[in-house]
Amino acid sequence: MFVFLIATVSFSFNLNHEILMPLPIPIAQQMTEPIALEKKGCRVFVSYSHKDSKKYVNQFMEIFKLELRGSSQLGITPEQVFFDRNNLLAGDEWHESIQCALEEADYFVFLVSAHSLSSEFCYSRELAIAVGKALPIIQIVLNYCPWEKQPLPGDSKKRTLGDLGALPKDDRFSLKPIAEWRNQHYAWNEVVKQLTERLSKDQSQPITSRLTSAIEAVAQSCSRLGSLLPYFCNQTVPVNEFQRQVKTWNRTALLVLTKGVHNDNTPRFWERLQNKNLKDYLATHNEQLLESARRFVWPLSDGEVPKAEDLTSDMMSALSDALTGNASQLNDASSLAQWLSTSPHVVPLVTTLPRASKEIIAAGIRALLDLLERCSTETPLNRLVIAMLIEDDSLISEKNLGKALKIPGYQRTHLIDLAPLKEIDQDDIKRWHRDYEIEKLCCVDEENLLKSVFTDALIHSLRMRQFAEKLSKFYDR
Repeated sequence: MFVFLIATVSFSFNLNHEILMPLPIPIAQQMTEPIALEKKGCRVFVSYSHKDSKKYVNQFMEIFKLELRGSSQLGITPEQVFFDRNNLLAGDEWHESIQCALEEADYFVFLVSAHSLSSEFCYSRELAIAVGKALPIIQIVLNYCPWEKQPLPGDSKKRTLGDLGALPKDDRFSLKPIAEWRNQHYAWNEVVKQLTERLSKDQSQPITSRLTSAIEAVAQSCSRLGSLLPYFCNQTVPVNEFQRQVKTWNRTALLVLTKGVHNDNTPRFWERLQNKNLKDYLATHNEQLLESARRFVWPLSDGEVPKAEDLTSDMMSALSDALTGNASQLNDASSLAQWLSTSPHVVPLVTTLPRASKEIIAAGIRALLDLLERCSTETPLNRLVIAMLIEDDSLISEKNLGKALKIPGYQRTHLIDLAPLKEIDQDDIKRWHRDYEIEKLCCVDEENLLKSVFTDALIHSLRMRQFAEKLSKFYDR
């Protein structure tokens, strides 16, 4: 059993962004003609509450079917999407038609809302049948409701809906329900792109053994592999350091400091570490990582170091909210220990530390680690991962950040202080192109790639975010 406490250091985010990350590289280029489908019935079953139809569902179905119409390589036609308003004809037996469509389905798309969770047919019947058939379940959250805590009906592993992950995600890879987007039409377009990418990935065959072994774990847990692939570009120092140090971590919390500037897009790099390196390590210990990272909102201060008791209380509330969705559910080390002891998964949390003095940052981290120290020795602290995104020049420049923040010496926490992310140059991109066989994966040769990325003769290196954006423009041509 393992608790991870991971801190990630990067430069400032635009907190007002609400767009999803672009998908710079397609997962795979279709190399052969699509195989004709033998099954002509339902392939995608959409489950929803009719109470959500007018506000959400009709718009989703319109965009989804348009996307399928223009994506013939998927082998799924709009007619193979079961949407009961369109599929149930006059005189059809409702229950029989639903049952038949579910028996034929390859995918189950669940539009999550308070209405659908309260619906006997959506939750207790349709979802339960999908679980029993082991269908891939893709959740789209329409509005805020306590969906993550709901048990997966009929699941032998006693999982909850929160264990499956959901769409849509914002640019900080945090779940953001459709109702919270100012431009919901844009949100639906991005959700549909990610949904069809998932369908495409599942039907694509592995291209090479090298690529499969390098990024198979990411492909299984992150439907946005395309947007992660640039972050596999050469950052060998922090990656190798993480690989070495994670092997020495056992039953303590794991605190990982990852440093980078805003244009490194450090959260995306951490997502790469989480969904590849961390997941690989856990697999060797028969541990399962929760698919979606949960956001841990770091307690703010007014510019002065808070009183110790206030800071401890604020930190406990923030931790409780991140783990349970209720800031008051966990109120001390004992209740935290009990929650961790019943968690079936290793839970990753991600937080961005505020720009503040070293004294304030250090006080907050120590308050968090003190809470973990107070947990009983039997507590499986290795069930928790906290990735801290630190975006401060002075902290990034510290060679030994743990020592500078005075946080070493905790018995219940394992600290990994990674080297800062660096710029990547043409040699780095050439190695990335070769090692991950990008030409076979994406049908692009090295020369054209470099010409498209380095359009200015005076620019010889790029940060990670800039590289991903260049690739996005290249593939959008």
